[in-house]
Amino acid sequence: MEIKEMYFEIERRIRSVDFDRLWKGFREYPFAIYNDREVCFKGQLMPKTDEFIANTAIKYNDEWIAIFMVEGNENLDMMASKLIHEMFHAFQNSKLEGRQFNCPSELDVLMKYEYTPSNLAGKLYENRLLVSLIKDGFSQEKWEDLLISKRHRLEKHEYSYKYEAGIEETEGAANYVELKSLQQINEKMYKEKLEKMIKSLEKVESLIPIRIGLYDSGALLIKLLFDQGIDFNQDFSGVPFSLSILDGLAFKEVPYPEDKDLEKFIEGHYQDLDELIDRISKNPPTIEGSFELLGFNAYNAKYHRAYVYTTYFLAYIDGGEDKFLYGDFLFELDEGRIVRIYRDE
Repeated sequence: MEIKEMYFEIERRIRSVDFDRLWKGFREYPFAIYNDREVCFKGQLMPKTDEFIANTAIKYNDEWIAIFMVEGNENLDMMASKLIHEMFHAFQNSKLEGRQFNCPSELDVLMKYEYTPSNLAGKLYENRLLVSLIKDGFSQEKWEDLLISKRHRLEKHEYSYKYEAGIEETEGAANYVELKSLQQINEKMYKEKLEKMIKSLEKVESLIPIRIGLYDSGALLIKLLFDQGIDFNQDFSGVPFSLSILDGLAFKEVPYPEDKDLEKFIEGHYQDLDELIDRISKNPPTIEGSFELLGFNAYNAKYHRAYVYTTYFLAYIDGGEDKFLYGDFLFELDEGRIVRIYRDE
């Protein structure tokens, strides 16, 4: 399908959605879809520029807009819900009025997040409790167990838990809105997406990279809060809801059982990264020097041994000029600066 035709088909689906039912104060925002050659924005075609990168919300011509890269064969019902997801990021950013979400940098998180059995055992326990509360029905006992575990990890793994809370606040909320908009557009696809989210969180694979699973855990936690009438701040101006629901809750030690499968999974993750780094870095680097990192695909990036692996794109600053590379890359860091870039062919 041609990109302009796709735009109007997506727009028609978006206009059918009642935004008031999705989130307090949320409204439709302008959107653009693009490929590697051209952009369709507000129904008009124009050449693609480096402003259009990834699937996100950007400030364009002094207004927040949603953008999404397309190939032309996407399911249009799903695409409409995903653009509403990105519109929600535009909504979040406009609510912040120039402030930033209270999250550390993604590079900082890659280096500091605790991929340890003690932390991940707790997160997996919470994911499975959350799934049970959604799938099997709400019970006060399970809800309290979930909160106690979260309070435990906030005490024992504060940095990691607060990062999770920030992503569940931003991406989890946007994923929830995507889910609920899909329910209005295509009920069958909504049920399929919800089931996929539930099944994903039950598995240990949802833990690494942690960011990916947080889209679903945040969305399902918000769904539970709405379904049960549990009040939380919807204004993105205070404490993330994964922290605020713990207000006043006393710390209690949670003895998570030893999980050999989890330990094996973590070990396998780092073994796989060793092999990936060794395979790519044995070739001559594509670029060498000393560059400031500008951006990378944080969604599924991986860090190990001072190397970062990113898919889709890498952006850096060279002599004051922004540089964009498209593809999959391994880059080596020295004191926070890029010193070598390897393309993963």
